[in-house]
Amino acid sequence: MNIAGTIAISGHQITLEAPQNRPDAIGARVNMWLPIVENLAAWVQDARAEVVEAYARREMKVTHCIYTQLNPGIQEGWRLRFGTRVFRILGVVNMAGLGELYRIDAVGI
Repeated sequence: MNIAGTIAISGHQITLEAPQNRPDAIGARVNMWLPIVENLAAWVQDARAEVVEAYARREMKVTHCIYTQLNPGIQEGWRLRFGTRVFRILGVVNMAGLGELYRIDAVGI
């Protein structure tokens, strides 16, 4: 089975969140995390050794790779939720360059 098929049967769903600068109750500007996409089908996996090593060479830590078939303009620094777990997005890779499968590299926070 390919990764796209695994995404479909895994049952994993994530929520992508982006920072937004909004006024609070007294008018002060505060950063808030707002959902961009909810219930996005994905496959959440521990990062493979070669991905961990690639980030380590840049003195960065990656803990998970999340595979999805949709890239709604995901940016580094955004975060995603998987159940009760929260991850900071480190990078997004267009697998095979076809725009059909994306790997989101993330670290648990």
